[in-house]
Amino acid sequence: MYDIAYERYKDLDLISNRKKQLHDIGQKIYYGFQINAFLFCEDVYKYSTIHEAPEFLFTLSNMNSHTNELYETWKNSCEAYVVKFKAKLKEFEYYTFYDSKTEYEEDKQANLIMLRKQLVSRALESMMGNSTSEIYAYMKPNTVIIPENIIKYVSAKEWRKKCT
Repeated sequence: MYDIAYERYKDLDLISNRKKQLHDIGQKIYYGFQINAFLFCEDVYKYSTIHEAPEFLFTLSNMNSHTNELYETWKNSCEAYVVKFKAKLKEFEYYTFYDSKTEYEEDKQANLIMLRKQLVSRALESMMGNSTSEIYAYMKPNTVIIPENIIKYVSAKEWRKKCT
């Protein structure tokens, strides 16, 4: 039995490796997003281990041989998918698009002009191949992607072949 209370392990400079592992697990449970997404990702294989297993399993795998075995079993028996879906802007956290809450509030008062320009700019950059390799999409914690909003899903292997 392990205590994963996130607040217990906040002072990372003074804690043991085991406590750091528990801190990382608690962070994923209490503050991690249920839907991790990209507005743009050039190659999902270059972004962490999500093409092998969920990031949570990777974090958990560092605890002991049993949790590492769980990770390896998943990695060797499951296939990763890229799921394209549509979502409303109100389903994204403000920091997907803004550097601060103040910046968001000001743009909201201006009818989201800055956001509109940013979305068009990012879309053009992605089309022309001038984009950064990842543009993260932070979904609000209670967001649910209903089946009708799923546009397409394809295996990560197939996606990679088409993108490279």
